[in-house]
Amino acid sequence: MNDFSLADVHCDTAYELYKRKESFYKNSLAISAQKVNNFKRYLQVMAIWSEKTLSDDEAYAQFFEISDYLKKDILNDPNTNIYQGVEIKDKNNFIISVEDARILNNDISRLKAIYDKGVRIITLLWTGDTCIGGSFDTDNGLTPFGKSVVKECSELGIIPDISHASVKSAYDVFEICENISTVIASHSDSYDIHPHRRNLRDEQFKLIRQYGGIVGLNLCREHLGLSSENTDETAVIIRHIEHYLSLGGENTLCLGCDFDGADTPASFPNVSSLHRLADAMARINYTDELIEKIFYSNAEIFILNNIK
Repeated sequence: MNDFSLADVHCDTAYELYKRKESFYKNSLAISAQKVNNFKRYLQVMAIWSEKTLSDDEAYAQFFEISDYLKKDILNDPNTNIYQGVEIKDKNNFIISVEDARILNNDISRLKAIYDKGVRIITLLWTGDTCIGGSFDTDNGLTPFGKSVVKECSELGIIPDISHASVKSAYDVFEICENISTVIASHSDSYDIHPHRRNLRDEQFKLIRQYGGIVGLNLCREHLGLSSENTDETAVIIRHIEHYLSLGGENTLCLGCDFDGADTPASFPNVSSLHRLADAMARINYTDELIEKIFYSNAEIFILNNIK
């Protein structure tokens, strides 16, 4: 893996490290220093999840605790960098995101506060109806406050993420971003391949591509459409990849594996196993250039172009 670079735009490792009081450098999770140090370069978006059992205000307070815990832990290594628009280092780079913007709780000033703590991507929704709008399990769109959040994201330099959004909320985001900003889906599989409400419709993928965004392939078994009857997990994953590529996604598709936040295929239990997927793609004549784009450079180019 020494010649293999990896970028992943969504994991829940930060929350799990905080909850378990473990370290990035030694833990029992899917992502750890031992599992990533063999990559040539490693770029990881660390999502700080808004714990569903907490109120909006409690989850907002917890965000700062997790952010401080994460920074104190991972910055012990001089080869590690939290990217906020300055430089991507040669080894391990992290970007902080928030998963579920309900922590803003109708207070737009909180968006600047989390920006100041290093947040550069925000997954607007997670489940149900919130102050932001309707999640994938509803038919509702963005609230007036949610629309103001998306507009303010553009002003600050935070990338809005529509993974977990309802179809209506996603189109509300597209309408706002059409002339002012880009948008991503950090961890979303194809609805055409597996019609789960959480998955991304073809038109949504095309609009993200049109706006210069990226879409991260999610390894959640449920969203891939894997069941106990599926015997070839890799083939199912590649069907999602090939469908996104058929939509013109060569420069849009990347990885958003959802490690430490989802039930992933047995073949891919942790970040160090991802080279197996690249090897499988090479065996069916994916070019080295295309594999490198999906596994690293699409995400890196997007980040360098849009996080300043």
